Amino acid sequence: MKAIPIIIGTSLAIGIGMFAGFTNLFMMIFLTMLLLIVGGISLIRIFVGEIKNRPSISRDSAQMLGACCLAFIAMLVTSSIRARIQHQHAEELVNRIEQFHDEAGQYPADIDTFSHSRVRYHYSTDSLQSNFHLSFSSDGWHRRWYDSQVGKWESGD
Repeated sequence: MKAIPIIIGTSLAIGIGMFAGFTNLFMMIFLTMLLLIVGGISLIRIFVGEIKNRPSISRDSAQMLGACCLAFIAMLVTSSIRARIQHQHAEELVNRIEQFHDEAGQYPADIDTFSHSRVRYHYSTDSLQSNFHLSFSSDGWHRRWYDSQVGKWESGD
């Protein structure tokens, strides 16, 4: 019966971490600060429980500290997966745009028919539609952009 709260707490911690990893940088910062506070309090409680010889306090606090670590790890892993998926979708979009250019001799005026992702892309061409720029927000703060003249992805704030 004691295993059920541990399983629920672990699942909740992993779920919260995954949620934050799929959102934006600001949610990740907020969750990191919250985890640092809760983890710090748990660490203090572990030491107090050991000093006062109260193993139940130490055990519960250690479980809370473990849940905080799990949530943080889940957030980092999920964020990394999200970034990789976003970049793969963007690469596929660039390939479709380039394929259109090879067939039509110019780049498309818009990419509405090419993009089926939830990511909001900003797309523009020059006046002759001979070059294009594609960019997106990778985490709410940082941007990635592609320039067809240069032919590579760049990142920045």
